[in-house]
Amino acid sequence: MKPNNLEQAKGNVNPDWDVKIPTEINELEAHLYHVLFVVREHDASRETYETSSSVRKFNIESWQNVKANTNRIGYKHTFILHDPTKSVEVVEPKKAVVEPKA
Repeated sequence: MKPNNLEQAKGNVNPDWDVKIPTEINELEAHLYHVLFVVREHDASRETYETSSSVRKFNIESWQNVKANTNRIGYKHTFILHDPTKSVEVVEPKKAVVEPKA
């Protein structure tokens, strides 16, 4: 199943960071928040940044606690990939229009 905030997360993650964003989540985990954490650390000796990322899953109550403290615990770059409280927009496939032969 496609995460419901995938496009928004892709638009907000800097492409220069080379972070792999998962495009599918397990349907059994659809009731959980899927959050991408990106950590950027400056390497002064090479004058570059090292980037690491991880996806963590939270139930609704746990995410509310973590969300309130992300900056305090050192996460400056957090992106919600899947929000279980957000309704899923179902897109009906378009039906082919067949005109009768004359």
